[in-house]
Amino acid sequence: MEKYLKPISKLCTKKILDQMDNSMYKIKDKNGYFKIAFFSKIKYKNKNIPILILNNHILKESNTNYIELYNNNKKIKVEFENLIYIDKKYDIAIIGIKEKMIENINFLEMDDRLYEETFKMYYPKESIYIIHYNKKEKDIFVSYGTLNNINNVEYYHSCHIESNIDISPIFNLNNNKIIGIYKKRFFIF
Repeated sequence: MEKYLKPISKLCTKKILDQMDNSMYKIKDKNGYFKIAFFSKIKYKNKNIPILILNNHILKESNTNYIELYNNNKKIKVEFENLIYIDKKYDIAIIGIKEKMIENINFLEMDDRLYEETFKMYYPKESIYIIHYNKKEKDIFVSYGTLNNINNVEYYHSCHIESNIDISPIFNLNNNKIIGIYKKRFFIF
């Protein structure tokens, strides 16, 4: 295992700052706490489907076919197309969104290697970063580290993360693309 992260270029740092500023959306839960949600596109039958990834319990709380999100102090209303995936164990929901909604949304890119059967062999010992919201500080943070081990859908890493976050995107530092979703101590995909 490499002891240190790979060097981070100025271009990569600019991309991370742009992701932090423009691609992380906040959602208020029923207790008034902010959670993180983010948009991406998944490939299905040669089509890119726009999706929203958020905590499942927030989706259950909304009880509607839309949700209100905040980015840079602007409120946006996102209408759902269909439910794609729910994982109750990890409290994650992936929802398709209506095509008409995508005009003003900043999408995070998925790493194409996620669609390959052998994707797990690419990632061990990769340099990664996690963008997360700290409830106490009420701010967006980035934590850098390495991916240490993969056990089925659970990935173990060496990033320092505040324990008060629910889910956050995990990125490959080499290409600034999502390789998983952070959930408490590990991340999945």
